[in-house]
Amino acid sequence: MIKKHYIATALAAVLFAGAAAHAGSNVIGSVETDVRVNRASQSQSGLLNKQEATIGSVSDSNVIGSVKTDVRVNRISQRQSGLLNKQEANIGSVSDSNVIGSIDTNVRVNRLSQTQSGLLNKQKMSIGSVD
Repeated sequence: MIKKHYIATALAAVLFAGAAAHAGSNVIGSVETDVRVNRASQSQSGLLNKQEATIGSVSDSNVIGSVKTDVRVNRISQRQSGLLNKQEANIGSVSDSNVIGSIDTNVRVNRLSQTQSGLLNKQKMSIGSVD
């Protein structure tokens, strides 16, 4: 069984809910994210888990119009151990999306860390990028 965990800290919960609304969407018009996160942390162990932090990002979407992301993160960390796990951090980025229009990313990150132990694991980090 594959488990998917999202960031849910007290400070980030309200902001994150707005940021995640742009995943898997079809949008005609502009998409803007304005997110501030002080601290967020994820940890897991086991087998075949997926851990993903998507903050102020647009993913798996079709957008006809502009995309503007404005994200500030003080500290975020991801930790996992085990076998065949996947860990991703997408911060203020546009990934796996089709955008017809301009893309403007403005991202500031103070501290970000990913740690992993085990075998056959995968880590990915996208900050203010277009993948």
